[in-house]
Amino acid sequence: MKTHLEYTDEKSSKFWNIEVDGNTCSILYGKIGTDCQTITKNFVSVEAATKYAEKLISSKLKKGYLVTLQEGNEKEISKKWFDRLNRKIFTIYKTAILKYPQKKFKYIQLNWTGQGFALGISTDVNDENHQHVNDGDWHNQELSSLESVYRELENIPYEEYDEDDDEYYEMEFEREEWPNNSSDCYELEYFLINVGLGIAYLKLIKDKETKKRLEHIEVVKIVSVDRKIAPFTYYSPSTKTKQEIIQTLLSNDKEQQLILELWSNKTEKSGVEFLNNF
Repeated sequence: MKTHLEYTDEKSSKFWNIEVDGNTCSILYGKIGTDCQTITKNFVSVEAATKYAEKLISSKLKKGYLVTLQEGNEKEISKKWFDRLNRKIFTIYKTAILKYPQKKFKYIQLNWTGQGFALGISTDVNDENHQHVNDGDWHNQELSSLESVYRELENIPYEEYDEDDDEYYEMEFEREEWPNNSSDCYELEYFLINVGLGIAYLKLIKDKETKKRLEHIEVVKIVSVDRKIAPFTYYSPSTKTKQEIIQTLLSNDKEQQLILELWSNKTEKSGVEFLNNF
């Protein structure tokens, strides 16, 4: 059993990792990007070690840590797709922004191009140029798309073997519930990525390391595959269905409510406040 958790806000970025090997628990922790500290404890049994680990993990989750790896429980991780997305986006853009010399930047663009993340930042409010930023292993991560999340959760295979032809054929993604197909997944994914970019920007302007570079920003552009950040009106199922989808993909209560309010023809409350930042 191995579990890796991370915590990121405007003041800190840290990780906490625990691994149970037989009756031994090994804990690694520290600030992301620095050397870690190690604690090892031995127990009388595997059960005791596992119980101790589960108790510590529960405590970390209550403090706001998010699971980024949990061996042997991939389905649970896939449920937190939006949590992982948020953490990834924030880290990517914070790293990219800190590479720029400190100037009175007035324009910023956070952009998901469909091929990768891009950043535009300039002292000229009319400069809409942007460049791809290093997004690490984003494309190689398992469950990096919503379609793959649902395929994993519901055991929908990518290929099917045909004995007569002795070949594997691609299987289309189809479900009875919404999202029904690949197109539905893509539309919802682009919307959620836009929301994730917006949330990342609001964290970046408060982050102690990046806020100085962003304090003069006048124009903010959030884009996902040429779609500007906006309410999601592609399809509007029942509130119950929306809630089930949202709860499948993220754990933060405030962000769940935000997405629910943005997933509407009539945006209200926190959804309006959120959109007014861009």
